[in-house]
Amino acid sequence: MAQQDPRRVAGPLRVQFAGLAPGEPMPVFALYETDVSGRPLRKLAVSKDGTLDVGESLPKLRYVGLGPDVEDPAALPRQSLTRYRVSSVLEPWTKNGILLGRDIWDRFRFHVTCVSGTAKKCRPWWWDLVAQPLFERAPLARLQLAQHALQPAALALNPQLFPWRCLPMCDGLVEVYQRECCCHRIHLPDLFDRFAEILAELPIPLPEPWPPGPDPAPLEQQFMAGRAAKSARKSRLARFDPTKLELASAPPRRLLDDYTALLAMPSAAEQAAYVQARPHLHPLLCHCSTRKVGETPLQPGGRFDFCFIDWPHPHPHRHLSCTTVYAYKVKQFINGAWVVVYDGLAAHDYFGTGESAELHSHDKRAIVCDEPDDQGDGTAYAMLDTVGATEHFNFADQTGESQHAALDADDGTVVFGGVPGCPWGTSLALHLLITPEMKEAAVGARYYRLKVAPVDASGMLAGPPEILDDKVTWERRIIGGSGPQIWEPVVLGPLPAPAPGGESNLFTIPYWELGVNEWRMGISQAHQVWDTTGMKSDGNAISPNGRHALILELFDAGGQRIKPSGAGGAGTAKPFVYKRWKNTPDNAADVVQPDLSHVFWVDNTPVVADIVDLRKGGVPNIDECQFMVDAPDTPFSIGFRAYHVNGVDHAGNGDANSFMRGYSIGWQRGLDGSTGTLGHAPIYPDNHHDVAETGAAESSGSMSFEQMLTGPDGMGGTFVRPKCTFSVTLYVDCKHTNGSSRLTWVYDRYETASFALEIAP
Repeated sequence: MAQQDPRRVAGPLRVQFAGLAPGEPMPVFALYETDVSGRPLRKLAVSKDGTLDVGESLPKLRYVGLGPDVEDPAALPRQSLTRYRVSSVLEPWTKNGILLGRDIWDRFRFHVTCVSGTAKKCRPWWWDLVAQPLFERAPLARLQLAQHALQPAALALNPQLFPWRCLPMCDGLVEVYQRECCCHRIHLPDLFDRFAEILAELPIPLPEPWPPGPDPAPLEQQFMAGRAAKSARKSRLARFDPTKLELASAPPRRLLDDYTALLAMPSAAEQAAYVQARPHLHPLLCHCSTRKVGETPLQPGGRFDFCFIDWPHPHPHRHLSCTTVYAYKVKQFINGAWVVVYDGLAAHDYFGTGESAELHSHDKRAIVCDEPDDQGDGTAYAMLDTVGATEHFNFADQTGESQHAALDADDGTVVFGGVPGCPWGTSLALHLLITPEMKEAAVGARYYRLKVAPVDASGMLAGPPEILDDKVTWERRIIGGSGPQIWEPVVLGPLPAPAPGGESNLFTIPYWELGVNEWRMGISQAHQVWDTTGMKSDGNAISPNGRHALILELFDAGGQRIKPSGAGGAGTAKPFVYKRWKNTPDNAADVVQPDLSHVFWVDNTPVVADIVDLRKGGVPNIDECQFMVDAPDTPFSIGFRAYHVNGVDHAGNGDANSFMRGYSIGWQRGLDGSTGTLGHAPIYPDNHHDVAETGAAESSGSMSFEQMLTGPDGMGGTFVRPKCTFSVTLYVDCKHTNGSSRLTWVYDRYETASFALEIAP
């Protein structure tokens, strides 16, 4: 009788699961053919009842793997398979069956891991930490930016190019990455080094001291303090160059918060416990492996969620402390190509298992959309919601149609950046809030129109109004469109009269409607942009300076004006009200008038910065070229003017009837030499008053020749140079705003003068 070929599989193979408890269900698994690298190629058989029928194909194969049973073998990571060389297992499997230990068969059970979060586009978080304080306190910083042609790049960080608040992103894909990180120990010096490396990519003033290493000064001190270490200065300034910032991969704010918190802890043990409890810090100092586990589309509200088959894979070094974290990338289809607008791996923005991820992109290319967060309180009303990004204004009460109460001294200005009495300037992005109830049949609001007119101190219009008729185009989602390009432009107006007898120059109210009108939400989608510099009325110019009324009117489908019930004047009464912000947060007042009118104090005049003379020993000199030689203790100062021609006087707050926010005077010695300030004129210690608007020039503070000629010697000491050239700069700040930012680059002014000092032998 012929013997059976041991390489021949006569029938189903018996499978035994070592360690399977009584009553515990048998694991279900599959047999896959793999390539030499372990990648699954096709599924061969499935075991559900303790047997595996491999048929006649097994002896003909080279490599196989046992793993979870899935429909698509390509979805299985190679690490989830237990791989075998067929030639070495065929005989024992045929004779004795397949014996599997728990560490193997436990991987066959499905282990589903889910992650979720939201993706939003936000204003760069570091802007308030560095840009405004730096510009306010360091005039030479701004001068350096202008001299090095960085002004356009600095404007790229202007808040008006980003949402003031975070807005949800949509119509993109989120790539999900899993990182397993294992640490031998928490080595704090390494972690602080990583903080220094990561956070130095941003122009933020970092907490002190850096442990360990040198003690870099904050940026504002870099500009105003000594510059002996030229290479270090250039390195630090290079980090400040906004053109080099990768906004899609900017580090998150919580890393700075973690660093600050660690510095405040009194002991290394507390610091180590803090780090151990925060898995998002472990990738900064541990050995990690990274794999992409999948991708998922963004949903309404910027939400995303993703579930994938995971498996237990104990680390071979069991003595290490290991954690699993997740990072994400968000990409959107922009101008015909996929663009990564958020890169969590590059940003070191990690999230622990079970932690809802909040992804914040600062990339100005990112697309935002979704139903607006604020759609009112369920009642029918209309209001001016924001101008730029500002919503609480200093408006006079409205007493009638386009009429106001007598104006107070500061009516029409705005408190911006904590500074009162700020005027409006350049182009104002006007955002209305017209609630969904306004479109219902009872009200029937279909169109809006905005007008401006000069207003006098009594609150009455001082001239005919001008209709703001610049074309307004919004972008709307193409419902059911194919491909990722899903937006279409829609012209809101100006429109001709919709019916005989109706008004013209109307604009369609862009109500948000799911599946019908899904407008792209964002700061760029304004209901109108008011160019305050070029207003006209009946062919006559309206001054770009002074107080003006901004008037909102609403119309029905026939172009007839509607008004709130109970309001006098022209128009059809409807059950709604107008509202306007009060001067207290989150508080709006009803306005029962036929239109809605607000008073704006507009000003488009820059401040004045004028260095009138240079002074040696207090004696003015107006010569073009000045070479001053005198004793070491001789004081140097300048005569100057710093003012704004218009303004409002707030009693007791020291701004003295001026739209000038402040001024500063700085000097610099030679090429990359020391810098300093001359201080303010002694009679103006608060630095908010107009200085020498009329009459003689005012004198600045002073410094002696010896003080200005003393600087680092390059070896850790100082010495007094016998002579050198200098520049002095007067920088005057304006108060003007467009509601999103102070108009620094438009109405601020600076002037620079050059001279030489020499100590007499």
